[in-house]
Parts: sequence; C-alpha cells; structure tokens
Amino acid sequence: MPMPYPFDLLTVLGPTASGKTRLGVKLCHELNGEIISADSRQVYRGMNIGTGKDLEEYGEIPFHLIDIAAAGEEFSLFDFQRRCLEAIRSIRGRGRLPAMVGGTGLYLDAVLRRYRLVAVAADPRLRAELAPLPMEELIRRLLELKPAPHNTTDFRDREHLTRAIEIAAGEKQAAAPDLPDFPPVTPLILGIRWVPPAPGRMPRRTSGRLSWASGAATRRWQARASSSAPPITRPASPATTGLEHLSIRVQAC
Repeated sequence: MPMPYPFDLLTVLGPTASGKTRLGVKLCHELNGEIISADSRQVYRGMNIGTGKDLEEYGEIPFHLIDIAAAGEEFSLFDFQRRCLEAIRSIRGRGRLPAMVGGTGLYLDAVLRRYRLVAVAADPRLRAELAPLPMEELIRRLLELKPAPHNTTDFRDREHLTRAIEIAAGEKQAAAPDLPDFPPVTPLILGIRWVPPAPGRMPRRTSGRLSWASGAATRRWQARASSSAPPITRPASPATTGLEHLSIRVQAC
C-alpha cells in the first residue's frame, strides 16, 4: 500500500538514553506508524536491566522485535534482518508507516544498506581445515572471501572468525532464492546527537536506569548468597554476558 509521504521507512537512531523511543513514539502518533526495535539486547525476554526497552512509553503504539527470544538463545544479524523485513511488509500491509528505532548500528545497516545475508549451515569439513591455522591466516582467508566484512570484532575471537569464514563461503555459493527479499525502501533517517552533561552530572534517564539496575543486582546477589541452593546458570550469549557484567559493575560503584 503506497505511503502518503515521500518516504516509506522512518528510522530513528542515536546513543543510549538519548530519547529515541520517545521520539519514535511521538512520530508514530503523528504519522500512523508502528515501531520496529533495532536493538540486539531488547530481543531477549527478561533482559530489562540497562536495555532501555521503555515499554511504558509506547502506549497504544504497536511495537515489534522486543521480547521475542529466550535468554541464552542465539539471535543473529541474519535473524534480525529477516524478522525486520517481515515486520516492514506486515506494517505496510495495514496501511501504516514502519518506524525502525534503535541503537545497534549493525542491525540498522543490515536493512538500510541491504546486506546480502543468507542462512549457512555448519560445515564440519571446512572447520577441520581451519582448525590448525593461526589467527593471521584466518583473517587473510576471511578478507579474501569478503574484503569489507560487516563486523571486524570477529577478528578478535577464533570461534567467531571461523564462523565468519563459513558464512562468507556460503554466501558466495548462495542461489538467488536464498537471498533476502527486500521490499523497496525509501528511508527518512533521523539521528539524535547526545550532548554531554556538565562535569559531575549524569543524564536523568541514564541515572534512573543505573539506580534501578543497582538495586535489582544487589537483591539478586543477596538472594543467591542467602540460599543453600547452587547458583543459577544459563548458556552465555552476548546479551546475557553483557548484562551480568553491567550488574556487577553497577553494584561495585
């Protein structure tokens, strides 16, 4: 369904606690829109400390891609891109404007720059071939396959680097039906610039989040210390690991 504006995808981006959600909600009220969260931490259910979900701000504005994965579940860039494109089509089908709001740059780029991402299964033979190679050789192999990789942080982790080579090799062999089906996109991109506060002061939104996180973290660790049961464990993921680290750092401040 054609949009009554010169754009068909609103994008609001900016740093943490800069007011992205509030601005996105206000614009959706004015432009008949629905929000698609582009945040790699907000996809996880129960991960509410420091993730800025701000669910109370949405009101009657529908939102998508928040609380859709279990803690510890893998949710990749590929998963986000496919789910986001599905949401864009669904929102447009209802005659409303999709508004992508977020702070994960790679997620935003995957849609706005139309990344060519495909599903690639594990390749045991390739992994066995790569296993004895030094990191420098793995980096060289990846750059041969993909001279401009999306995520250079893979260079610091052997497992991630091996998987990146596996994916890059799979993308070279992908058939056209396996590629993402991009709807036409004419975006309007709004960036929020964060102005640092005066020395010694912290923005109210950030201060409030950290204060709440500190109290929650303290209660959790006190409960564990007073219990005779073994501590709770769960598979680590980038979201859960970062969250635990945040809780510990805040508690120690």
